[in-house]
Amino acid sequence: MAQISTFLIITWAWSWGLWWPYVVYLRSGSLPFGLGPFFETAHQWAAWGPFVAALATAILFHGVGGLKSLLMRGVQVKFAAKYYLLIFLLFPLLIGGAYALALFLGQEIALGEAWNAPQILPIAFLFIFFLGGPLQEEFGWRGTMLPILLEKIGLTLSSLCIGLVWGIWHLPLFFMPAQSFYYERPIWGLVLSTTLISFMFTWLYKRTNGSIWAMLLLHTMFNFTHYMFPTLENDVAATLLWPLQFLVVAYIIWDWHQEREN
Repeated sequence: MAQISTFLIITWAWSWGLWWPYVVYLRSGSLPFGLGPFFETAHQWAAWGPFVAALATAILFHGVGGLKSLLMRGVQVKFAAKYYLLIFLLFPLLIGGAYALALFLGQEIALGEAWNAPQILPIAFLFIFFLGGPLQEEFGWRGTMLPILLEKIGLTLSSLCIGLVWGIWHLPLFFMPAQSFYYERPIWGLVLSTTLISFMFTWLYKRTNGSIWAMLLLHTMFNFTHYMFPTLENDVAATLLWPLQFLVVAYIIWDWHQEREN
């Protein structure tokens, strides 16, 4: 577990070391030694903590060969077409489904701003892929942590652990007014969400033979779908999303149980 400890220490030192001072600066208007302006810029690099930690951990424990192996899994594009289909449909069905159910129940929820200019959707997808979370995080959560945990504690506990870590890592964002997706919302909601979808990521990870490329795309689709269907902006829609996610997780756990029995 030394690799995971190293990865988490670097991740937290990098991300929280840049985020929390910025939060203090936002609240107080100043930092010791005039560091406020530095963190006002540097905090934008905080989200790269898991990526930096993944690369550093690979080099420290496995050398250049380990780093190359990690990066190559990020371009491991060959897996069954049905899993590509699942990647692009899973979250639109879940998040879009909760959105549609809320509308059916009489809720008034505006579509995401992207629908006003649909030509920007491909650009938004690419922006999210490279700068909106997936590339910054997936080489860490699924590229580094998951394969080690799977060997140690199995599918279910691995998914739970990563989901909790993944959610709590976002904590400083809940104190930044510019982060409207998080600001002044309950942290437990995000932690529950990351824990539930962590099972979906683990399931797909196994089905695609550890493809980080698949994880990058799935993470992008999660964020992209929330951008298109702002389900979390409405309490009814957000509440409806939970049972849909729980149903998928229940199927996944059942599927893993069936595999063990066979």
